[in-house]
Amino acid sequence: MYEQQIRSGFVQDRLENVSYREICDTEYKVTFRAMFNPKREERHKGYGITTPPEGVVPVNNNCFLCYENIRWQQKERQKAFYWKPKESINEYLFLTNPFPIFDRHFTVASQAHVIQRINKDHVRDMLQFVDGAPDLTIFFNGQDAGASIPWHLHMQACKQRLPIEEARDKEILISTPNITISHLHYPVPVIKIRGSNLHVTELSASSIVSRWLNFDPNNHNTLNFICIKRNGEYIFYLVLRD
Repeated sequence: MYEQQIRSGFVQDRLENVSYREICDTEYKVTFRAMFNPKREERHKGYGITTPPEGVVPVNNNCFLCYENIRWQQKERQKAFYWKPKESINEYLFLTNPFPIFDRHFTVASQAHVIQRINKDHVRDMLQFVDGAPDLTIFFNGQDAGASIPWHLHMQACKQRLPIEEARDKEILISTPNITISHLHYPVPVIKIRGSNLHVTELSASSIVSRWLNFDPNNHNTLNFICIKRNGEYIFYLVLRD
């Protein structure tokens, strides 16, 4: 799918002109990477057409993550496939990003037009995603934490290792044969959940997320969730910014 979207011209950037600078933090023992990608500036100009063809009625204020709009906005160029995780009430569309940040950068958009607010059900969906696609990383950016489209719930997926994977444990909170929960030595508060059993990892992550959100539901949405699968283990990072 990704290669087809490059050949068709929908994906505008092969990341060939991106400049990087690595910064090794001696305190946290993590190598951070700054990126300069001039092509990303073009996304602010918009992509596709903004006025629907005659006879087409746009939905949700022309939201460009709603498939009803994507079809006319992109003149059928942007391809999508439908994904419904097992035992989930949520449905998603898997979309390519025309101005990617990473290699194989996808947007995993909710099929329903709902705001960018996560719950424990989405945690399960993320874990199921990496279970089926262990070569990809999936992450969620909350409001005021990197989400550029706060009016439509979406996650992102990419084929990229992130610096947070290098972070060391600062404190082990729980350690059992099936699950390890730790507080990371990192510049912002991060809880890391690591387990070999999908169901146990899901229960642990969902429990923490639910307690965090329910404690202050109006303000506890400035967060990032990152989910990966490495060497048969499920790893969930909860970056709690507020």
